[in-house]
Amino acid sequence: MTARDRYGWHVNAKLIREGEEKEIPQLYINMSENDGYTYMRGNVDKRLDSVEVLQTATLEGLEQILNNKILEDTFKRHEVKGDKYIAKIREMVDNKKINYF
Repeated sequence: MTARDRYGWHVNAKLIREGEEKEIPQLYINMSENDGYTYMRGNVDKRLDSVEVLQTATLEGLEQILNNKILEDTFKRHEVKGDKYIAKIREMVDNKKINYF
């Protein structure tokens, strides 16, 4: 069994707060990949482990992320599919209620 390298990053939305445009974290993406050196061989096995909705998330921010296709672009760049998470976030925006997962 091989070890997996784990990493993650925040997805921010640009929102106007107190008269200033600020980047506010909305989501945290957890990823992993097999064997940190497989990228040298060109066959990286990347996996999307989870997407967390942060306590700082707002409906306005999540809607901005969906409208600007930030998640789709991010997932494409990392060669993973996140359709399930995108659908969950879209449902939250449509229902106007954030479920932290």
